[in-house]
Amino acid sequence: MSLEFLNIDFDLKSKNNINLLVGELKSNLVVMNEGFLEGHSHYSFELAGLNGDEQYLLDMYFSIFNDLSEEAKMQWKSCETKNFDFGYEGHLEKSSCQIEISDSMISKMNKMGASFTVTLYKSDAIE
Repeated sequence: MSLEFLNIDFDLKSKNNINLLVGELKSNLVVMNEGFLEGHSHYSFELAGLNGDEQYLLDMYFSIFNDLSEEAKMQWKSCETKNFDFGYEGHLEKSSCQIEISDSMISKMNKMGASFTVTLYKSDAIE
């Protein structure tokens, strides 16, 4: 089994006005998607031009979030969804695989009131 870490996307969803928060995040993150659906604003962000392992990229997100203004942090708290999406690509030769998310990463996400998902992308490469 070959599995390669790709990146971490970050998703926000809120029924409240989070324009200040989004504006501050846009100064450090790239907006991949944004829209309004069923009374909620949806945003997907990623770290632009940064490569590294899961811990390094998560630490970069936390650094950005810790530097938010107090007003933006209040908008942060009002968001219904704050989710880190860990993306991996690979060719699965077995019926299962394991990806470890360390207790320190889970603890940091928990402190921020954020959840996480793991997305596995099918590799087009033949191994």
